[in-house]
Amino acid sequence: MAGTSNQSGRDDESLRRGVSGTAGAAASLRELAEAALAVLAGTGTHVADQDGDGWQARVDKADGPPLELVCRGPDLPVTVPEGIAPPGLIPTQRPWAGTHRLVVTAPLIVFDLYWTPGQPLRIMTFSRGDWEAVLLGRSRGLFRDTGLVLGLDDGNSAGTLRTDPLQRTPKRPDLR
Repeated sequence: MAGTSNQSGRDDESLRRGVSGTAGAAASLRELAEAALAVLAGTGTHVADQDGDGWQARVDKADGPPLELVCRGPDLPVTVPEGIAPPGLIPTQRPWAGTHRLVVTAPLIVFDLYWTPGQPLRIMTFSRGDWEAVLLGRSRGLFRDTGLVLGLDDGNSAGTLRTDPLQRTPKRPDLR
């Protein structure tokens, strides 16, 4: 959605382009987040522990330690909000706690997002690396191998992932 702006007045092109600033050269933050959420929906397990409800999954790599994916929150959403909270906004909203947190480790934390639906995304950590290709490849493999159907959950404006192909939901675009 070119031309949309977040609370800082900047457009959201950086969310689509990725941090590198070169359109198409690297996966966008939204694409990476949606890939992680798709893997969690397709192969993740629900956990409820001292940290609350969440989902976790492991993605093996050809070499090196596996990726560990964790999403905490009341549901497993389809996507993350548009817009990025500017650094100057964050200290003015203390204490702040998002309803959702998505973390990817490879083995260090390489991707860490906090959000609440309808509010700008808070990027806690983002480091480029081979983990991006591994994650995107795994999410694309889920669509080919399992026929995973993703769509908005009727009655839930935030949207949640569905894996039951018999449920009538709008289909998301192919991630190929």
